Amino acid sequence: MKRNIFLLCTVFIGAQIFADSPPKESNREIEKKAARLSDMEYFNSAISQMEEKGWRGALENFGSIRQFYPDSQVFDDSLYFQAVCNYHLMDYAVANKELTKYLGSKYKLKFFEDALSYKLEIANKFKEGARKHLFDSEKLPKWIPAKEDALEIYDDIIAMVPTHDLAAQALFEKGSFLQRMQDYKIALESFQTLIKRFPKHPLTPDSYLAINEAYYEQSHSEFRNTDLLEMAQINLKKFIQNFPRDEKINKAKEHYSAMKEIHAKGLYEIGMFYERTSKPKASVIYYVTAIEKFPESVSTDLCKLRLQNLSSELNDLQVSEDIIK
Repeated sequence: MKRNIFLLCTVFIGAQIFADSPPKESNREIEKKAARLSDMEYFNSAISQMEEKGWRGALENFGSIRQFYPDSQVFDDSLYFQAVCNYHLMDYAVANKELTKYLGSKYKLKFFEDALSYKLEIANKFKEGARKHLFDSEKLPKWIPAKEDALEIYDDIIAMVPTHDLAAQALFEKGSFLQRMQDYKIALESFQTLIKRFPKHPLTPDSYLAINEAYYEQSHSEFRNTDLLEMAQINLKKFIQNFPRDEKINKAKEHYSAMKEIHAKGLYEIGMFYERTSKPKASVIYYVTAIEKFPESVSTDLCKLRLQNLSSELNDLQVSEDIIK
């Protein structure tokens, strides 16, 4: 009996102590107490540091807002400014991740276009050789090439704001990058999309020129592909039609003329090959084709010289000797 009374008293006293003790604090309340400043104090301090280019100090203060005040009205802004700080600290991969998180917010974003502009700049940095951290860990060195990331960022911008000036810039940068990598098919698609979507944009003449450059570059390894020459001619005509006074037209014309020379030289070299292998009639066909298609080419004169030594084959193939005059 005494034992039961003792247990009842123990339970009653424990319950009374529990009732009198303050409720347990949530983790968020504990974090707020751990913060030395209010969210706006952290924010204003960080902005002041940014104005003085104190990127690391600003980064720490913006980080405190994200850690201690997830419900703050400046939480999203802090994420954006963290990305800006990391950009200026040349930690482009981290900055890109933060910008992606910022752009994924469900709330209206104050710095939407600015964030996309920074993403475009980061893609350009990656394109020019900037690297990212090993295993995406900020604690590891930046040794990994990020060129694929550049293409992904360009595509994201084009998809998010398809008719915005930033999309035009992304299309041109993507096309230029792929052209440098000799991925001509997709590079040409990028330039052609820019021309179609932004017919009067300042980068449109550059795109016309880049297309002819791409065809010219391909001609070095595909001199038998006359489609390249035809497409370059069509592109040049459109360029002249839409931007008749643009100075870049002369450069596009130079590329087209150089392409004709490449094709003529290719035909000449094939003709020479057949001569060396004792197939003169076959060589005549290539020499004549070069003369007829590319009469102003330097290689055409060489073809005429070779034909002068193949008069009997000219007769057999019923080729007029006027062609070599």
